[in-house]
Amino acid sequence: MEKVKSNKIIGLAKSEVIGFTPMYKKLEQKVILGGLSNATLLNYGRCIAKISLHFHVPFVALDEEQINGYLLFLLTILSLQSLTSNISIYQNYEG
Repeated sequence: MEKVKSNKIIGLAKSEVIGFTPMYKKLEQKVILGGLSNATLLNYGRCIAKISLHFHVPFVALDEEQINGYLLFLLTILSLQSLTSNISIYQNYEG
């Protein structure tokens, strides 16, 4: 698997959220071992970076209530139509 191109939001999370980098490395490992594409890693990484930046902690440190509150915020305040894919990512990620 070819190394995923760096993404600005992922890079920002790596530099601003303590503990994000090791969590992202675990995600990268799971994606590679699962035979998933670079695009999948980039998509999952962006979503996890956004929520980590929002709370200023790695995604794996969040509880279900925080995640659901964030998703509700996205749905009601920002009216994101791609929320369904974000929910799937958060529900399926196991750090």
